[in-house]
Amino acid sequence: MKQDVFTTIRTEGAILPVELLQRILAGDPGVPGLSSEAYHLAGNERLNEAATRAWNRLAGVWES
Repeated sequence: MKQDVFTTIRTEGAILPVELLQRILAGDPGVPGLSSEAYHLAGNERLNEAATRAWNRLAGVWES
């Protein structure tokens, strides 16, 4: 995978190396924290759906 696939991310140093970002993009199961189980979600619940739901709930609380 080419390094320039990340057009909006600039990495420097070893905090977020390009290799890690490539593994995350590929959905590498060896990267911790990419599964629903890592966040104690139901088996059929997707992480991005849970994050969107939480964001919407908190945005509503912030406005009130």
